[in-house]
Amino acid sequence: MILGEYAVLAGGAAIVAAMAPRFGAVPLEGKPGWHASSPAGKLERWATAKGLDVPAFRLNDPWNGAGGFGGSTAEFVLLYHALAEQTKWSLSAVGAHRMYRELTAGDPVPPSGADLVAQWSGGVVRFDPVPGSIEPRGAVFDWRKLLVFSATHQPGRKVATHEHLAVLADHGFDGSAEPPLVAVLRAILADFDQALSLSNTDDQVVGAALTRYAQVLSKAGFESPEASEDRRALCEIPGVLGAKGCGAMLTDAVIVLATDAPARADAVRLATARGLRLVNGLNGLNGPRGLNGSEKGINA
Repeated sequence: MILGEYAVLAGGAAIVAAMAPRFGAVPLEGKPGWHASSPAGKLERWATAKGLDVPAFRLNDPWNGAGGFGGSTAEFVLLYHALAEQTKWSLSAVGAHRMYRELTAGDPVPPSGADLVAQWSGGVVRFDPVPGSIEPRGAVFDWRKLLVFSATHQPGRKVATHEHLAVLADHGFDGSAEPPLVAVLRAILADFDQALSLSNTDDQVVGAALTRYAQVLSKAGFESPEASEDRRALCEIPGVLGAKGCGAMLTDAVIVLATDAPARADAVRLATARGLRLVNGLNGLNGPRGLNGSEKGINA
């Protein structure tokens, strides 16, 4: 999730990226053992109740359990894909997202499914859940400038998304009314998206929007202290135009926009010293392993 956390839960748009390496499926004998409350677990129960033959597989996870990259969503998408022949479901991001939302509608605060749309579509997309629109955002902006660091390997860092969503019901994200916070986040994303779409992209605006989005969430109590400290330290590097965390409480990953090679190298050194792991960027790729590529997040 490059930009859009929390706002997308209340119907706002989000800019979401799928990164290689991709998730895959490995056939299993017996039952796969998905967590009952996970999206795949809910889909398995639905399919079993319908008398469908539910294939057993485990997730082939090249991220080795690193959180924040959509592993549980990939399980759902792969199972949806595997059941499609029996159900005649549409093999599209829209069809998969519709089923995902139906199965999670009973949750106190249902997950947005924005990561599902990104994994199915590949590359970088703008997802607007109200009209269900999916638009590519990889054509103009050079995503090689964006560094992505994993953070969830740090002890105690990962925030369980399903548990966090339940808590958000007490903060006005239960669908009864749009929280005032969301209007501010929507405006920042609009500035960000407009800057992305210009033929001569204004990197200053893009970077400032990243930082401002995190600052607004921090003030609202939705940025962990660790994510806040990482962001502030990285933003002090000359040539770094913006930084923010990603995911629940912005703890899963840290993204940094840097304009030139020295700034990116300095950001990598500082982030590594802070215990973060570089997973994308600095390699100059703008294709399948970079954020601009059409690489999907799953091997379906």
